[in-house]
Amino acid sequence: MRLEFFLEMNMILPSTVQLAVLKFSKSSQEDDPKDKCVMCGKETPYPKSTHIDFRDYYVEGCGQLCGDCWNKTDSRA
Repeated sequence: MRLEFFLEMNMILPSTVQLAVLKFSKSSQEDDPKDKCVMCGKETPYPKSTHIDFRDYYVEGCGQLCGDCWNKTDSRA
């Protein structure tokens, strides 16, 4: 059944829904480690599951860079 049905029927408390969402979010973060910079190995702010279109400092064919390494290698910086 859909969640909306339970909410309309007052069969589930909002606090229970919030706890379920928090539990899902926490377990998702634990199962999705952060990507590391391919040059220095430093952890980046992006989980490995984040699509490259939504990342900064990603170089296709090379991988994820941290901001410091990007600035060291980017000729426009």
